Amino acid sequence: MGQTLAEILDGAACGRFPETDGGTTVVAAPNGRDTGVIA
Repeated sequence: MGQTLAEILDGAACGRFPETDGGTTVVAAPNGRDTGVIA
C-alpha cells in the first residue's frame, strides 16, 4: 500500500484497499494549496 494520499486513492481506484484493521492512516498534505478535508 502507498504512503501518500494519492497512492492510497490510486490503489483504491484499482481495487486495492488498505488493510481492514480498524486503524487510521495519517498522511501529510501534498502542499498548502491542496490541503482539504476528506471524510
